[in-house]
Amino acid sequence: VLGIAAEPLFGLLLRQAIERDDVVLADYAQYVAPNIAALLGHVAAKGGDFVVKKREAGAPAEEVARYGDDQSMRAHILNGLLPAARVARMLHSWGVRRFVDAFDETTYRLFCAGYTVHDWLKLPQVDSQLQAIGLQHHTVNVAVNLADVERIVSEWCVQLGLDAFLAPIGGLQANLHQVLYIATNTQLQWGTMHNLAALPGLPQHGRRGLVLATDLATLADYLAYLGRTPVEAAQHPAIRRILEGFDDGVVGAQLTYHHLADVRGVLTSIINNAALAAYAAPGLREPLLYAPTGVVYVERRSAPLAPEVAAVGVAVVARIRELCQRQLQANLTGLSRDGKGIKYADYYELFFSPAALAQIVAQFAERRLTGKEATAGKRYANIAAKAMVPDDTDLALPDVVEVDRIAETCALLVKIAATHAPALDAEGLLLGLMGVPELRPLVRQINSNRTAGGVPYGWYYAAGVYRRNTPGLDEQQWVERLHALAAAVAEQLPRTEPAAASGWAELQQYVVDHLRFGTLSADDLTNRLQTELLRYSARAKVAGARRMCVVCALLPIAGASNRKPQSSLRPWSIPTSSRCTVAKLFAAFAPSAGQRGCCGSFGGNAGARAVATLRSASYAICSSTPPTSLQLRACECCVRYTTGSSGGASPRSGTCGPPRPISPMRR
Repeated sequence: VLGIAAEPLFGLLLRQAIERDDVVLADYAQYVAPNIAALLGHVAAKGGDFVVKKREAGAPAEEVARYGDDQSMRAHILNGLLPAARVARMLHSWGVRRFVDAFDETTYRLFCAGYTVHDWLKLPQVDSQLQAIGLQHHTVNVAVNLADVERIVSEWCVQLGLDAFLAPIGGLQANLHQVLYIATNTQLQWGTMHNLAALPGLPQHGRRGLVLATDLATLADYLAYLGRTPVEAAQHPAIRRILEGFDDGVVGAQLTYHHLADVRGVLTSIINNAALAAYAAPGLREPLLYAPTGVVYVERRSAPLAPEVAAVGVAVVARIRELCQRQLQANLTGLSRDGKGIKYADYYELFFSPAALAQIVAQFAERRLTGKEATAGKRYANIAAKAMVPDDTDLALPDVVEVDRIAETCALLVKIAATHAPALDAEGLLLGLMGVPELRPLVRQINSNRTAGGVPYGWYYAAGVYRRNTPGLDEQQWVERLHALAAAVAEQLPRTEPAAASGWAELQQYVVDHLRFGTLSADDLTNRLQTELLRYSARAKVAGARRMCVVCALLPIAGASNRKPQSSLRPWSIPTSSRCTVAKLFAAFAPSAGQRGCCGSFGGNAGARAVATLRSASYAICSSTPPTSLQLRACECCVRYTTGSSGGASPRSGTCGPPRPISPMRR
């Protein structure tokens, strides 16, 4: 008899997913989540009617597109609240100072309540309530219309169950102004209110928790709608800025990701699970958001480097083999039986070792031949009719299904052994275990008969004699003997899984081509640096090759044909005893403000970037200790602009001229 559940399935599943020690979220799932599902599951936070209203109101196309993706209020609230709560608990457990000092139960509950009603202007009937008092959603002001806002938000807090949720910290009325402050300041651009005097109910002291709860609500709002992929979510400037504000500089908390560039159903799930198992590190890198194309993680500075993508490819192959083995063993798909005996599909050799395959053949013979009509009698008749044996051979043998099982299994076991273990005498081994080794010549004679047509008549004869010579066994005992024969052959077969089989290499390469981690592994970074070093060395040493500009640094410069210089030039030499400083580099490289060369502008607001770039260059130069001197060259364009000899002219279009030495910097 079907009945109505005591609570919505959504609330039940949410409560089961919450960590046992998270009392605050447990209360939220009990008091608030069911009401959100019932009241806001059909209300659009983005997309749907909300976009239609935006378009009708004449909003710019960019703004309409920003809200174009469908998302209900329920999804928007929970998609932001749950990951933000996980981030907060994680940073608290990692010892981030701001969370150790201010993230307690009060802050936690205020964050949950404030974020739940942060889009209170989008709640049902709020527009009509505002219009009734002469206001609209874009004209209402919390400071000016405080009484009306308090009434509307309080009513919705009660409907959503936030009054019961806030009861452990004093109830709704005692915390209403804090909830309003968080809800109003969740978004940083629209409708914010930082006039604390307008909310007299705010605490006069100890507001660090309130500010932290507001920042968490902002993070939740960002996580709910910023970033369509794990890459975008982990690298979005707004989300990174919020996390940088949380971090104390010691833990170094940040978001990272693994991302798949292609989605292919079950295969994508397997790759995602393998990448998650390889990349996650308990207490150091924890998964936060799950998407079809990957996972977003929260990590700390001490987290291990990303694994090799190739290693994940190996794990994917192992997992696919494991899943397919389990499924094939359960339903034996691809194994069949026809007039010539048992056959298996070629793909079985992708997933099973020869030893495992031998035992699966016995399983098939046991399960699929049960209840079938025996064919042994027909085989004996054909042996006699086709004169495969001498006339005096006794063919009055048992016509039972046990003979069919043993005969067809033995025939296939011999074929498997011949392919994967040619040195194994599987035929002699099986006949010996059956107690009929003397029948070997006759079995071979029967099987080699040109009229056999591939039917294992010889094994039917041997199995019939074996069955006749072993009376008194029931069907289960014969099944056990069948498996004993298969196990004996399997013991002599290779147990190595076919990792190099055709198809696995392509799958591993697919993983390498499409899977990316948010950080480089040590080997990847080393390989990239070595490649860049070799490229630079080749450009600098090979005669006639394009050279690297010491100022442009990153890209090779197209060289022109040799020509006589207009003035005498000497290489810039730095003796090992000379000390190179950032000030010297900047004095030599920086042109007058406003001038611009192929290396970019050093003047104006770009000065800080120039100093940072030159500081990196000075470290690279000073860290090397050449035996005599270090010679650096700059392209012609950069020399003109770093020495001020360009006369203020614009840089030439196209490639720079051949590298020229930079004038020496003296102490």
